[in-house]
Amino acid sequence: MRISLSVKVFFLFSTLTVITIGLSVTSFFSYDASIKSAARIMALKDFSLHLERLNVMSAQVFLNHTPAMEKDILDELEHVKAQIKNIPDFSYIHSFKIARRFEELPHVFNSFQKSFIYLLEQYDRHRQIPEDNYSILSVIAKQADVLSDIDHKQFYQVINTLWVQVTHSFEHHDLDQYPGLMQTQKTIAEITKDPAINSAVRDLIHNIEDDLVLHFSLRYQEQFLKNSSHRFFVLINDGIRVIQEENATRQAEYKSMVIIVSLFAVLINLGLWLVISRYFNRFLESQKNAIQAIKSENFEYDFPPPSNDEIGDLSLGMKNLAQSLSRARERYWNIFFNAADAIAILGLDGRFIDINTEACRMLGYTREELLSKTADQIDVNLVHDNDGDVLYNRLISEQTVTVYRTYQRKDKSLMPAEVKLSLIKTSIYDRFDGRIEVPENQMYLLYVRDITQRKAVEKALRQSEEKYRSMMETMKDPVYICSPDYTVIYMNPAMIERTCTDVTGHKCYRTIHGLDDICPWCGWQDETFLDDYSKEISSPLDGRFYNISCSSIVMSDDQRLKLFIYRDITEVKQLENQLLHAQKMESIGTLAGGIAHDFNNILFPIMGYTEILLQDAPEQGLLRKGLEKIYAGAKRAKELVSRILAFSRQDRGETRLLEVPDVIHEALNLLRASIPATIEMDIRISSHCKPIMADPVQIHQIIMNLATNAFHAMEESGGIMTICLEEKTITSGSPESFSVSEGVYNLLTVTDTGVGMSAQVQEKIFDPYFTTKELGKGTGMGLAVVHGVVSQMGGAVNVTTRPGHGTTFRVYLPVPENGVASDEEKETGKGSEVPDLSGGDEHILVVDDEPDVMVIEKAMLERFGYRVTGMNNGYEALDTFRQSPEDFHLVITDLTMPGLSGAALAEQLRGIRKELPILFCTGFSGKKIPDIPGEEDITGKLVKPIDVRQMIQSVRSLLDRVHENRF
Repeated sequence: MRISLSVKVFFLFSTLTVITIGLSVTSFFSYDASIKSAARIMALKDFSLHLERLNVMSAQVFLNHTPAMEKDILDELEHVKAQIKNIPDFSYIHSFKIARRFEELPHVFNSFQKSFIYLLEQYDRHRQIPEDNYSILSVIAKQADVLSDIDHKQFYQVINTLWVQVTHSFEHHDLDQYPGLMQTQKTIAEITKDPAINSAVRDLIHNIEDDLVLHFSLRYQEQFLKNSSHRFFVLINDGIRVIQEENATRQAEYKSMVIIVSLFAVLINLGLWLVISRYFNRFLESQKNAIQAIKSENFEYDFPPPSNDEIGDLSLGMKNLAQSLSRARERYWNIFFNAADAIAILGLDGRFIDINTEACRMLGYTREELLSKTADQIDVNLVHDNDGDVLYNRLISEQTVTVYRTYQRKDKSLMPAEVKLSLIKTSIYDRFDGRIEVPENQMYLLYVRDITQRKAVEKALRQSEEKYRSMMETMKDPVYICSPDYTVIYMNPAMIERTCTDVTGHKCYRTIHGLDDICPWCGWQDETFLDDYSKEISSPLDGRFYNISCSSIVMSDDQRLKLFIYRDITEVKQLENQLLHAQKMESIGTLAGGIAHDFNNILFPIMGYTEILLQDAPEQGLLRKGLEKIYAGAKRAKELVSRILAFSRQDRGETRLLEVPDVIHEALNLLRASIPATIEMDIRISSHCKPIMADPVQIHQIIMNLATNAFHAMEESGGIMTICLEEKTITSGSPESFSVSEGVYNLLTVTDTGVGMSAQVQEKIFDPYFTTKELGKGTGMGLAVVHGVVSQMGGAVNVTTRPGHGTTFRVYLPVPENGVASDEEKETGKGSEVPDLSGGDEHILVVDDEPDVMVIEKAMLERFGYRVTGMNNGYEALDTFRQSPEDFHLVITDLTMPGLSGAALAEQLRGIRKELPILFCTGFSGKKIPDIPGEEDITGKLVKPIDVRQMIQSVRSLLDRVHENRF
């Protein structure tokens, strides 16, 4: 039966391992049992210490009971109860009685705790009785003072007797006092005959009875608690004793087991040593015989193997190896003489020891001729340069050196050669025709290859490389070439300038882009490796955009390389992103304007009906308050619509010539109180800034929004908020000229040192309702409104930010030419006097495509005495007017209506009556009144949602103006 050597070794080590494990396990269990026993004893002793402390505190409470002591004792009870949970399980011990007692310990202690708490409550009651007695005695005295038909002197003598008896009974708990108390009670009843006093006396005696009962109950409870504590201590001592006894017994058992296992291990080791030594002695004897046979070249030796396993296979293998040596020598000579390269072996004296057939052919000599020559007779370098010593002295054993030499053939022609030269240490060389002793026990082995053709090719390649290298190095675009393992093998000067160093030999993704892994856009891993491609990327190294042109290069040795040409398109991408952002904001603005227009039509009836109802509602009551709440909510909605219209650039508000520094100082005064001391404010306001044409509310809103954003960015870590205002002139050569037109601007800069923003967040900051703040800190409309207001003014907002390095907002506010506003802007900012709120009896034509809007306008006007005809269609209104054009004194029309618009309707009406006053209604305060023919100064505008006062004042003003023009 054949048993593998590995099985034998496995069995040997398994036996030793099992013995070792047995000893380790026994020792471990012994140590673990000791540790656990010590831990259990420590837990019990710790419990005993806490219980002792509880007894000390209990004794103090029994002697001198105070509320503070009550709290301490209750806390200690809870602590001891928690300590019980740390006492280990005793189910493992042999003493069932002790284990059962420890299992019941939590329940017993719960009873102990309940009794203790009950005792404390009884102490509270016992302490309260004297106070109750004093109160009852005070009641008796007051009640006796009221009675006039009793002998007060006798009464108070009896009361004093009663109090002495009560005090003695309370202090000494004497039952013998009880009959005297009852007799005193009877005497008081006979003296006073007052039910209240008799009832109070009974309560006093009842308190004494309660005190006696409490006294005996307290003594019983105290004795019970002392007995319980004693039982706890007995249980703990018994537990410690049992643990110590059983641990000692267990340690003795483990000690016996260790001794037995150790003796068994010694016997096993002795037996295994005898078997193994005998086994390997047989193997070594076999190997000695095999080595001796190989030395004597007796390749057919035969003797039985030492064992039927791998060692026996090794002995048989050595025999087969000896037999293969002969065949190997034959193969060596075949390879040596038939090799494609020339092979020569030289002694240290330079003579040829052996050469192959290719060496003879290459040099033109016969084998015998070369064996009679030395190296310096054919090596031109050795003859002319005398570098033989330098060449051969740098060789060490088992090292190959590649050198380039020039050899002289037999016909005197020269041959360039590549020679791989190595030094071999040996004393004997087995040449084909016999064994030769090697001088100085060292010889040179030369592999010689004719490189005449390679030299010609290298020259052509060198010339080609110089031509193409000059082309690459003169290119302005960065260029590099890399191998399939992403190693850079060439960089032109432009690429070196971009990376600030020559990184040839390093990984392209790490040095060109600063990445730790392959670039995600790289097509190197694609199966279509030879395909050329062009891509736009953003380099993580410098954040700039490049157009990459990638071309495949296949070398003459089939090595595949990639040529990358980088063209910087960062400025082009910036212009493209700005154009896309402008288009996006314009689209959002258009959408917001449309929503605001529709919302105005919804909001108008709500405000109108609420105003009308408020006029009729009583001054006090729930109806009045409810209508006022509705009206206030509608006004807030109106303000929200104004903000949306400001964002969409369709509502300009009230504009006037404005000194921006004044508005900034006003806004910062409001803001300072809400900014914590961890944020420092650096204010740099130039006093040489020209005024701008703007709505002060909107400029105030811009400053507050930007400053609030800066505050939130530094709220957690603190920092510096810098607010700067200066005058800046933009020319065609200015860096900002791509975002704002040429001219003079007030440049408002708000900078913070906060958390900054990522590129993804920066793209969305001007979107309505986009915010990164937590709930309750922002609505997402602040920066959208800033962008809308500034764009409406003809300015721009630029943002510079980087995560962790703060944010800078630059707001360009245009200054009017020569610092003077246009006539139109002056008119916009001009205030108007508010006329009185009075009505009339004129006939008014109201036109609006929204029925609810038309109805509320009609109701407003009729409430002030006007006669009103309402229409929802421009064509119907035109037909009605044509039937009786002189019957209408004023036309109110919506500016934007389907079919016939308000402007077209007004033009038709003025064609019939040139002096007809027309009042346009629109949702956009910045929208101009259409230029229609007719008399001047009889056209007006109302901005939705319209309140009653606004409409009545505008109607009355237009009608009065017409009357003035006539007369």
